[in-house]
Amino acid sequence: EAIGDLAVQSLTFYVYTNGIGGDVNLYTVAGSYNEEKNNRNAWTQIITGQSISTTSYSAVTLSFPEISLNAGSTQAFYVATGGYVFSDDLTANPAATDDNLKILNPARAVLSTEFGVAYSGTFSWHGKVSYKIPESNQAPTMSPTPSPTSNPSRSPT
Repeated sequence: EAIGDLAVQSLTFYVYTNGIGGDVNLYTVAGSYNEEKNNRNAWTQIITGQSISTTSYSAVTLSFPEISLNAGSTQAFYVATGGYVFSDDLTANPAATDDNLKILNPARAVLSTEFGVAYSGTFSWHGKVSYKIPESNQAPTMSPTPSPTSNPSRSPT
């Protein structure tokens, strides 16, 4: 959930592919995961078949065209891969927060690469969401630029 206006640029998550690599698909939908988890048609695929060549436990970053979020809005993401995406078992909500963004629970773990049967249990995001703040929303600096120098004099120094 966006606390202030921001633009999401990438997701980083941890995956294990058992040495075989694989492909990753990424989906997104406005709103919460819980609202749309059973509505496959609501999700928009934003990355198709990005190859990952990790041979063990590795961080994977997926960059995509910015997704703008207004303050108070929620955006869900769905990572689909044949590997194992790591999750935490946090039950706190939000799972994490900073001055601009809340990571909400729950997440979901599935048995297949896309919209499969869910594992039971508690899952939460284990990774990083990279975003930027629009320039128009950035706070003014506390260190103003120096005043201009004085006008030149008519007598050389």
